[in-house]
Amino acid sequence: MPLRRIRKNIPCMPRWVVQAVLARPGLTLLLAVALTGWLGWYTVSHFAISTDMTEMVSDDLPFRQMRKKLDQAFPGQRETLVAVVESDAPEMARAFQEKLAVRLRRMAPEAGLESVFAPGADEFFRRNGILLRELDQVEETVDNLAGVQPFLTPLAEDLSLPSLLSTLGDFLIVGGQELEDAETLPKLFASMHRTIEGALQGRLKYLSWQELMRGDDGQEDEISREFVVVRPRLDYGKLNPGRQALQTVRTTAQELAREVPGVRVRLTGNVALKSDDLRSVENSVGLGFALSFIAVAALLYIGLASWRMVLACLATLLMGLTCTLGFAMLAIGRLNLISVAFVVLYIGLGIDYAIQYSLSYRENMRRRLEKHQALAQAAEETGNALMLCSVTTALGFYSFVPTAYIGASELGLISGTGMFIILAATMTVLPAMFALMPTDLTQGRSLSLGRRVSRFPARRARLVTGSAAVLIIASLALLPGVHFDANPLDLSDQDAESVVTARDLFRTGDNSPWNISLLAHDREEAAREAARLAELPEVARTVHIGDFLPTDVEDKLAALQDLEFILPPLPPAPEPIEVRHCEYARCRAAFENFGQALETYLRESDRGQSEAAGLLASVRELTVRLSDRQAGESALRLLEQAMLQPMAALLESLRDLRRAEPFGLRDLPPELLEQYVSPQGVYLVQAFPSQDLSIPENQRRFVDAVRAVDPEVTGPPVAVLESGQTISGAFLQAMLIAVGLISLFLLLVLRSARETALMLMPLTLAILYTLGAMTALGIAFNFANIIVVPLILGIGVDYSIHLVQRYRSGNESAEELLGTATARGVLFSALTTTASFVSLAFSPHDGMAGMGLLLTVSIGLMLLATLMILPAVLALWPGLANKRNQAR
Repeated sequence: MPLRRIRKNIPCMPRWVVQAVLARPGLTLLLAVALTGWLGWYTVSHFAISTDMTEMVSDDLPFRQMRKKLDQAFPGQRETLVAVVESDAPEMARAFQEKLAVRLRRMAPEAGLESVFAPGADEFFRRNGILLRELDQVEETVDNLAGVQPFLTPLAEDLSLPSLLSTLGDFLIVGGQELEDAETLPKLFASMHRTIEGALQGRLKYLSWQELMRGDDGQEDEISREFVVVRPRLDYGKLNPGRQALQTVRTTAQELAREVPGVRVRLTGNVALKSDDLRSVENSVGLGFALSFIAVAALLYIGLASWRMVLACLATLLMGLTCTLGFAMLAIGRLNLISVAFVVLYIGLGIDYAIQYSLSYRENMRRRLEKHQALAQAAEETGNALMLCSVTTALGFYSFVPTAYIGASELGLISGTGMFIILAATMTVLPAMFALMPTDLTQGRSLSLGRRVSRFPARRARLVTGSAAVLIIASLALLPGVHFDANPLDLSDQDAESVVTARDLFRTGDNSPWNISLLAHDREEAAREAARLAELPEVARTVHIGDFLPTDVEDKLAALQDLEFILPPLPPAPEPIEVRHCEYARCRAAFENFGQALETYLRESDRGQSEAAGLLASVRELTVRLSDRQAGESALRLLEQAMLQPMAALLESLRDLRRAEPFGLRDLPPELLEQYVSPQGVYLVQAFPSQDLSIPENQRRFVDAVRAVDPEVTGPPVAVLESGQTISGAFLQAMLIAVGLISLFLLLVLRSARETALMLMPLTLAILYTLGAMTALGIAFNFANIIVVPLILGIGVDYSIHLVQRYRSGNESAEELLGTATARGVLFSALTTTASFVSLAFSPHDGMAGMGLLLTVSIGLMLLATLMILPAVLALWPGLANKRNQAR
């Protein structure tokens, strides 16, 4: 029986396998290359990767079922690309939003865009949006327009800098009481000062007339945002399905920015986040693979001192990797953002098999054995340990397969199977390559710790075990600080545009990209639920279809009738209101006259003195600049753009106010209606948070508060919290499964609870130390790095197996154990594994980087427990492991 043979340290690798390989090494390689080639072709032709972190948990969970209901009713809410239009003037943000939406709709069929939705930015809402305000707000708007009517009339006739400055100057000297009484002048002075200062510095700083007329403060750092929501037609046959849509929207926005300067457009939303994640993962895996491969090759050469053997080991590794990728495409059909890490993990884990076999082969050759005999004996000497390693490592990976965490479940299946693939490759392909190579007996470096260091753990056993006990106590004290970070954004590249934009929106509160959705059966229920949610302090605002249907329509229309007498004559819609460029000398004279008007105002008025003085200083500096036409031309054009374009946009919006008319549900634009009412008559209610949901405590309070009103809600905040709980449970489940399966397997093999505990002791210590180190280093578990602890169970037991098996089968004492080739192999293997994991830590993708850092720390602590603490324990209690002669 294989288990009995392993227990008694009798080689269990079938002799006929090694004999068949060595008898026909060329045929073995030919068959291996053919299989690898076919699986490589299949991988390339069927390769796919999923980037949706919310899809990393089982669809059978209740919160996932609720999400599926929402997606079925409102497919437009799912895979969206959001263009965030930002400007320091709301008029310009809205103008850009309207133009961008029009262009994207025009090109939608050819560009593969399913729909384009720009909230409030269409002809319907330009006419009727005023009716959605409260009655007192409509009346206040009409009153404000009546107050500034003398100011607007000359600008409607001549929208130029001289006309604007002349009108403002007349108000200051002669009849500015309307503006002064409205407390508008100090704000106007401050805004004009910022605009002129910007032009003097070569920057376009818009002056928002809309904010001034509404009475807004117009703070310098205030940003106005508008949104264009695009639902692309995703091509899942491509590696990055959203890339074309992203490129289309970005290119269109860049072209439009040349026509409407001073506006910034950034892309975010599910499609952009996934695309950026995929790009950073591609870069991470590519860079990580290259760095890992180079580091492993360098270390192999240091240890083996033979490029032929190094190339054979690397070729075996690549063939095994290709076959494992082929298995992944055959068995699962895709990778995900978690399982894609196996590419780098495989290098660090798989090379261990080639190292152990190669070192054993080299040792046999130095004993002057014939080559085939040395290869066969190397297979017999390492076969048992490598079989144990492959099983225990695979069990560590397979422990995730039955969990609800699909991301790690798929990683477990792929990587666990990969351990058996690399075992098979090491016992067939590698001996075949060595058999065909010229014999190379060059002395390799031993990677020995040195005689003094290698004997230190056993000679200072009490000191080592005492220090280990202190670390145990410290780690236990730090355990309560271990926590789980469920925010998927924390795994992304933090410099990616989509992530930076999303985080900025989180801080705005009611524009948060995360909101909670609730489904209602009719409009009345939607209104009731929205009203209940709006009462919660955790909710900033709610949105449902009723918010787009006006009340008090007759009274509002009656108030708006006065606009016929208030507003100046304007070109009929949709004819644009054009800015008139003035001659240089005329503009310069206009600023000089305006400066004189400011001086008069400062002498005769006490309102806004500091603001007026600041504006006067900037006007004087500008007139000096304008004395040199070559220097002043650019500043003048910037001021024309900054002061007059927002006024043109404002006049166009005022023109549309006179065209408001009553409307009902069926009159709403289809793009809006489909966002909140499904074809099946399901109504959507959205609740937006009042606080930043990137802070876990705020997210928890928001979800709990909304669920108290209705438990059957869904949305990103719910999915993130539930996914975190699911994955934490999966982690605990995988831990228990891994510990149970590995312990059971070792018990079956060794038939000794004492030796099983001895082999598991370094693992237990390494896990405990790792958890303590996470708290000390401020590292939280997340969707990616949570695989580390169960993974360490599989990886780390390999080291214990190699050392304990050598101790049991050899003649070395505990003091001599670290001087053996086996211990050097463990050290060598740990270095190559660490080298492959360290490369992940430099990834731009934070999930990959965090995984690499934690894996590196874990391997280092595993090495400490295996090469320091284990020999010390064996020195103090040598009877814990039976020698081979005792076992027999």
